[in-house]
Amino acid sequence: MGQNNMQIAVQNISISQEEEARAYIAALHAYVQSVNELTRDYQNLLENEAEVLSGVDAEEGKARDAIKAASLRLELGAGSQQ
Repeated sequence: MGQNNMQIAVQNISISQEEEARAYIAALHAYVQSVNELTRDYQNLLENEAEVLSGVDAEEGKARDAIKAASLRLELGAGSQQ
């Protein structure tokens, strides 16, 4: 009987270690998935930022052109009044 109890105890330890290893692997897998999701989110933010900045640059260019055009009209208007 003592030998049987010893074998059961060893089997329980082995099963317990296997379960612990599986739980650790599952937790590690979940961590890797989270890191992957965060990396994708960060990449999307960088891409969105680039789009916004290019849009700002385009709007800034339009504003400069409008200012130049208005300035030229003022100069031409002032010249025609002389």
